[in-house]
Amino acid sequence: MNRFFSFVLGIAILCGAGCAHHQQPSTQNVAGVSPPSQMMPEVEAPLSVEATLSLDQLDPKLQLSVPQTLAADDVPPAKAVDLYAQARVALLNEDPASALHFLEEAVSLDPRSYELHFELGQLYQRQPSSDQQAIAEFEKAGAIEPDHLELQLNLGRQYFEKAQYVSAIRHLRLALLTHQYLADDPRDPIADFFLGNALSHAGYDTASLEIYRRLVSRLQSPNMAMRMSGEADVLMDHLGALHGEIGDLLLKLRRVKEGEFEYAEALRIDPDDFDLREHIVRALLVEKKWTLAQQDALDSVMRFHAGAQSLRLVREAYRASGEENRLADVLANAYQNQPRNRSLLYALADLLHQQHEDAKAEQVLAKAQKANPSDISVIHRRMGIFEDRGDMIGAAKLLIAAAAADTDLNEELGPLWNELIHPSDHGSLLLSQLSQVEVPSSQKAVKLIWLARVARVWHREAIARNARQQALSIQPICRQAYRDEIDNIGDLPQLPREQDDAAAQALADRAATAGDAALAAELRGLWLSRREHPAEAADALAKAIAQGDRSVETILAHADALRASGDLKGFESLLWKLISDRPSFSLPYLELYNYYLGLKMDQQADRVLARWFEADPGNPSALELQAQADMEAGRESGGEAILSRIVLQDSTDTDILEPAGLMYAQAHHLDRFAQLLEQRQKLHPRSWPANMVLLDTYIQLGRNEDAKELADSTRSLWSNDPDALYGLTAVYSNIGQRTVTEDVLSQILKLDPKHAGAANDLGFSWADAGVNLDKAEPLIRKAVDQEPQNASFLDSLGWVLYKRGEFSQAKTYLDRAVGPESSEGDPNPEILNHRGDVFYRLGDENSAKTDWTRAAKWIKDKKQDDGDLKTLYQAMRTKLQQLETGKPVSVAPVIQKDTN
Repeated sequence: MNRFFSFVLGIAILCGAGCAHHQQPSTQNVAGVSPPSQMMPEVEAPLSVEATLSLDQLDPKLQLSVPQTLAADDVPPAKAVDLYAQARVALLNEDPASALHFLEEAVSLDPRSYELHFELGQLYQRQPSSDQQAIAEFEKAGAIEPDHLELQLNLGRQYFEKAQYVSAIRHLRLALLTHQYLADDPRDPIADFFLGNALSHAGYDTASLEIYRRLVSRLQSPNMAMRMSGEADVLMDHLGALHGEIGDLLLKLRRVKEGEFEYAEALRIDPDDFDLREHIVRALLVEKKWTLAQQDALDSVMRFHAGAQSLRLVREAYRASGEENRLADVLANAYQNQPRNRSLLYALADLLHQQHEDAKAEQVLAKAQKANPSDISVIHRRMGIFEDRGDMIGAAKLLIAAAAADTDLNEELGPLWNELIHPSDHGSLLLSQLSQVEVPSSQKAVKLIWLARVARVWHREAIARNARQQALSIQPICRQAYRDEIDNIGDLPQLPREQDDAAAQALADRAATAGDAALAAELRGLWLSRREHPAEAADALAKAIAQGDRSVETILAHADALRASGDLKGFESLLWKLISDRPSFSLPYLELYNYYLGLKMDQQADRVLARWFEADPGNPSALELQAQADMEAGRESGGEAILSRIVLQDSTDTDILEPAGLMYAQAHHLDRFAQLLEQRQKLHPRSWPANMVLLDTYIQLGRNEDAKELADSTRSLWSNDPDALYGLTAVYSNIGQRTVTEDVLSQILKLDPKHAGAANDLGFSWADAGVNLDKAEPLIRKAVDQEPQNASFLDSLGWVLYKRGEFSQAKTYLDRAVGPESSEGDPNPEILNHRGDVFYRLGDENSAKTDWTRAAKWIKDKKQDDGDLKTLYQAMRTKLQQLETGKPVSVAPVIQKDTN
């Protein structure tokens, strides 16, 4: 999807500039536009002289000066040549600081060299806060040899960035006189674009119109070189936005009919560009074209599925004409005439909610949900009404009822549950509250499934396990409970592989015994996929589907099995059908898009993205894919424009925010990501996911003091929520605040004495520091009693016993934590390190060496760059060297006397 502002910013980046802030001449803030009934008669002011001048009529008249000539015997100093060569080598070695130093020395020795001044200017251009130096060098280069398109374009762009439009126009006009421009250079469109923009900013509307029309004509018939130019390619992708610019200029010049034609052409080219539509509506409002603006805004509501932006736009259009009070009736009548148009329904409900007419909004939505129980957008809007009035229990009941009515909604309801359970401006649904929600017996299994899932989000494994077991025991059986259970088999790495296989088979047999052969086949297929037997898995899942199990989970699993077994046509066909059947479901889009991208089938990937935007224009995951595509294509600033919108408007989900942060990090702009999150945090300080991602970003940037300040304020906001507080303990630990970490863990245990994670972590922290061992052991035992298979808890108990000098008992628990050799996965290297220390204390140096070697190899093979793991790796290497040389090994100290 095209974005007008990102287009402008992207061109600036592609041309080597920073962000150009493109002001749209005829677009104003219409909040101050008076409706017709309130406006005084106005006499239209005449156009300014500047606005009427053509390009040829501009003063001063320009021509390129004659290049400076050098005498035949005037050769550059050898030292300057050598320094220039060293600068080029430094640039190849990605050492711009050295290159800058060499070039500065070279230009001081040879000040009449165009190449040295130009290259030095380009290097300054890449340095932060060196734009004035870049301009100075480019000006010196231009005084020597002015006939260079890239030089004049760079100067024009630099002055444009500084809003020095007179200087920008001068150099961009000179660019049009260079021999490269006159020879149809592929950079010609970029020079046209910036000149048209600068002329518009300076009020030369007729001249700007002339240049923009030349640019559009050039882009409609590009030569081969232009087609291969990345910068020109961006412009060709945004012809609609350029027609919108032309429409603006025509309206300013009072050529209204021509302007309306250009707007229509812009929308014909880019019908799915909301920024363009918004731009046109506001331009029409400024020109007091009320009816046209209202109709275009209403069309946007329908095209963009009543997204928040389109609803704001239509309210703005009606408010500007003094008719906002009749908008609800307009939407209601339109929906009555088009009852299948869900966008009108959504817009009507959202408007009623915004106008605090929640009873009417709820009535409209409840009726719509009854007619179509699977409409996730209706469910989300109903949930929002509950949230806004602080009724988290009511919101939970709504989601549980929706999942019970259509079990295929489980995956699509996940983001809504995520929004409900995380602290926000509205509050949050506590785990303890969810456990006590009363629901009809027909919905009990669904409630238990979501209780288990929420408990896992908050690392409450004992509660999750108990809820899953209860859900499995309910009759008639709930398929989702069985699916969730098989997902959890194998999560404990210390259990033998054979035990996991037996548990999976027993679960499938249990489903068959209960009379659900289709579910039994599905479970076998899911487990065969896990065990990497794709052909057998595909057969089992196909059998499940043939027997009536057509859930989205089963279809997705079947598609994955087909792909893994080599049936790529079957894989694609299933996902395209799933997209057609459930257009609001994100997973098939993501999977198909990444599949095509991996095969470098860009057109097919674009097709997936286009379908996704057609079904859900504002989907943040789809927008992130667009942003990623823009950034990988060199349109970095365009991608960032999309990401910034996501961060500021959709920061309720870490699954959205974290990928955005990763893209900023890959572009080496993590500081910009932090700034966006800070803006969001000021507006919504209680947004838990945004705060947690900002905390992680601070830590990555080394801003530990900022992290501490934000963690303290977040802790204060959610001082009565044990699960929210538990999320903060990792932050405090990562910034070296051990005392505060222990204080928060103690606070959690006062709120919830059964919080196993807090009990374990506090006990381990004390044990590792060698303090409070008599208090640490019972705390950790409490955690182990709740989760006897939890490797982390078993390790903690083994470690506190080690610290007390009880090595044999410590080994018992550490053996359980590591598990048998036939278990799935790799043991945690820290657990192996602990057991190695125990073996050494027991005199078994060979076993100690085995554990330390195994753990060090795991860290090395996985190429882990985590700071703690690096430290652990070095510690084990030291132990192994000490062992090999016969020196005493520096294992962890004990606090009580060694009795062995």
